[in-house]
Amino acid sequence: MDQKISFVVDGKSATVTADPAMPLLYALHSELGLNNPKFGCGKAQCGACTVHLDGTPVRSCVMPVSAAAGKNITTLAGLGTPDHPHPLQTAYIAEQVPQCGYCLSGWIMTAAAFLKSNPKPTDAEIRQAMAGIKCRCGTHMAILRAIKAEAPDLVLFSNSSIGWDVAGKVAAAFGLALVLVLIAATLFVLGTSLFLGEWLFGSLGWGIVHGLLACIAVALTL
Repeated sequence: MDQKISFVVDGKSATVTADPAMPLLYALHSELGLNNPKFGCGKAQCGACTVHLDGTPVRSCVMPVSAAAGKNITTLAGLGTPDHPHPLQTAYIAEQVPQCGYCLSGWIMTAAAFLKSNPKPTDAEIRQAMAGIKCRCGTHMAILRAIKAEAPDLVLFSNSSIGWDVAGKVAAAFGLALVLVLIAATLFVLGTSLFLGEWLFGSLGWGIVHGLLACIAVALTL
């Protein structure tokens, strides 16, 4: 039997008449016309339907609407506004995280509650807190950077592993240095070979041939 159930959504009082067992997500979508929490799996396994219930992230696709009676619900739209966005929303834009955007409620709502209780998390703590939330577009590294940006004093190195961003930068710097060394070595060998070839054979043409052969020999040894 349908019942009237009242709660507060994003700062506004709301009342729905529905079966108490109806998932909260359906009430938000069908009864109130809110489209920020998404239907993903219907089994609380992807996180797309996440909202805050009195500040705690919950999966609204499996929570009965009766459990929200008299409580405060916050959706992604209520976390911030276009004029005054939540720091996480600002960080997501800066890091260009959104692709299809379907999973944003899961990541941002979960991260917002997590950072409120743990403002200085390690990489391992972030990964553990975000476990189970799905992003089919594969933007996980950008998501991690956005969460780090919201945690200004984040420890980049956890006890178990090097920070992901730091490791990437070290690898990129090493690769660039290796390329520069190879270019310098090739130019040195080419220049020396041109000089020796022209000096030995008395011809610039033979010097060029000698230089090219020397470069090929160096390349084959690498």
